Amino acid sequence: MKFNIILPLLCLAQLSLFGQEYTPIRVEAKPWVYNNPNTAWKMFDTRIIDNIIGYAPIKAKSVNSYGSTLERPSEATGFYRTEYIDGRWWVIDPEGYRNIQVVINSLRPGGSERNRERLLEKYGTEENWINATADSLHHYGFTGAGSWSVNELLIQTNQQKDYQLTYTPNLNFMSSYGKKRGGTYQLPGNTGYPNQTIFVFDPEFEAFCDEHAMQLEKYALDKNLFGVFSDNELPIGMKNLEGYLSLTNPQDPGRLAAEAWLAARKKPVSEITDADRADFAGYVAETYYSIVSRAIKKYAPHHMYLGSRLHGGAKNIIPVMKAAGRFCDILSFNYYGVWTPQQNLMQQWAMYADKPFMITEFYTKAMDSGLANTTGAGFTVHNQTDKGYAYQHFCLELLASKSCVGWHFFKYQDNDPTAKNVDPSNIDSNKGIVDNDYQYYPALMAVMEQLHTNRYKLIDFFDRKRDTSDEWELVWGDEFDYEGLPDPKKWSYDTRGNSYGWGNNELQWYKIESLKNTEVNNGTLKIRAHKEPTSGKNYSSGRIMSKYKGDWLYGKIEVSAKLPRGNGTWPAIWMLSTENHYGTWPKSGEIDIMEHVGFDPDTVFSTTHTAKYNHVKGTQKKGKIGCPTVTTAFHKYTLEWEKDEYKVYVDDQLIFTYLNDGEGPESWPYNRPFHLILNLAIGGNLGGKKGVDDSLFPHTYEIDYVRVYQKEEHLKANRITD
Repeated sequence: MKFNIILPLLCLAQLSLFGQEYTPIRVEAKPWVYNNPNTAWKMFDTRIIDNIIGYAPIKAKSVNSYGSTLERPSEATGFYRTEYIDGRWWVIDPEGYRNIQVVINSLRPGGSERNRERLLEKYGTEENWINATADSLHHYGFTGAGSWSVNELLIQTNQQKDYQLTYTPNLNFMSSYGKKRGGTYQLPGNTGYPNQTIFVFDPEFEAFCDEHAMQLEKYALDKNLFGVFSDNELPIGMKNLEGYLSLTNPQDPGRLAAEAWLAARKKPVSEITDADRADFAGYVAETYYSIVSRAIKKYAPHHMYLGSRLHGGAKNIIPVMKAAGRFCDILSFNYYGVWTPQQNLMQQWAMYADKPFMITEFYTKAMDSGLANTTGAGFTVHNQTDKGYAYQHFCLELLASKSCVGWHFFKYQDNDPTAKNVDPSNIDSNKGIVDNDYQYYPALMAVMEQLHTNRYKLIDFFDRKRDTSDEWELVWGDEFDYEGLPDPKKWSYDTRGNSYGWGNNELQWYKIESLKNTEVNNGTLKIRAHKEPTSGKNYSSGRIMSKYKGDWLYGKIEVSAKLPRGNGTWPAIWMLSTENHYGTWPKSGEIDIMEHVGFDPDTVFSTTHTAKYNHVKGTQKKGKIGCPTVTTAFHKYTLEWEKDEYKVYVDDQLIFTYLNDGEGPESWPYNRPFHLILNLAIGGNLGGKKGVDDSLFPHTYEIDYVRVYQKEEHLKANRITD
């Protein structure tokens, strides 16, 4: 069993994130959960600079006028760009120096009557305000202003300073076109569209973008223009295909485009799968990014296109990442709902896009501000010091990623509850670094400034420790130390083959979000099969996968499990290609880490399936081991997957080795990302070879933990291109 009792003690003593050991502090926070304002306060292990073991913080750092490190310069082009250097992505400033952007969003005076009065009292004019505010931001280590900022005032101020702050306008192509076209509406935090489908297939959209982008001409030679956003939080996602298909106007260009796309796949609506939905979302993204990027580059050819600030489920869709990577210089993500950014997810962004990324929205709210903090996303903490600790914890994880080139904190000023006609997500929350009287929060700013000052030294510290380590580092896992359904941030339900028996004549129907079939309690995941009529089948069961939430190229996958016993059961721990790069099964490969059939209860086996070696041809390669306690005790099943071989172990005993024979993807398709599947099948060509014993139901397949490890060399290999 996993460390259900001793793990909390270990957490309080010392933790390690990607090899960086630290002694955590505990911060109490209230998580943000969509449509659930009454979530409970919880304690979170939190990494801060002062508690990183072996790291000595500095109080000052020499940087140039752009806030860049003066070490190891690259080619100077006079404008900002990115470069991949020694395994890490960097921003390169106009003078050729390496830079990590630290930006504040919504750098502008508040719009309420109170805000206007306080600005006049404190500064006299907006020009005086921006001049003093720029000095303060520079002092605290910020390098620029993000979306919704007063860019013209900042441009004027830059001309008077011996330092320079960047600016990043958001042109809002789609929302601006929507206002002109009609059909959009205000949602909390972003713009809504009919069926949440953007107008990217309208024939007029491209011409609109070209005209709209002409406003960039006046900035085309400004070295402080860091880059351009095209929109914010567009509803690109898995619901797009059905959304376009169900538009009420049969001649709507979006509906026609979706119908033509689906017809080209020769599929009826009834057979749409999640793979189709993901591919169509990628098609929407590709169409959008190609149009807006052309317009931006036409009028600002020297500057970077920063994407559309993706959010929500779009962050997990591989075809969307690929589309963004083809047209964006830097991918941008608004990232909420997690205390700690997920390294595996960030790896996927960089891996599939082959571009760096920035986090362009995140924040924490503090109760000592006097605001109610009932609107907007972000965690809530008790005070400004904890808000600063949350900021350090979040950003330290970004710095540990070798693909993150900066972040934009949301935002400059708190919400004013007296303001009128504001976005419903910005009513009463402490999102800012200044209050409604333009006073900075000293405790927050001290902790922020420490991180900004140390960011380059921290990168060197993180990279040096990782580059000299050949040890396995935990990058993803589930200890099942919670109650209820499997964690939706890590697992999805896989049901696409229910209607046809998964090609194996299987007898079960896998159910979605059914505690009867997939339940976490008492420290383990239980996948249960029941004998019951279900959607035309005689049995129900569970099948979950990590696809789009945990996908890896090389690494060690370790699962502790106890298997069911009885004729007809067929539990498995296995992996499939996430993107089917080489084609449908078996061309893109299958790694069966563990399979077990009830009619042979004391044996487990591991099999590989490729175009050359598979069970249809009778050429599959496999290994097996006898183990009389697999149905009565937990055993550890491990895959160690390297560039030219993989090995499978049971309780650390090697049972199967598969080698790359050098003959290409027909025999070695294992150079692309794969995801994990856990399921309990009933019957089928293999599991039902000797029938199904109905007298033994229900059956339980119990998983104690799933842990995924990688080495530094694997992380470097995770930069793939087509």
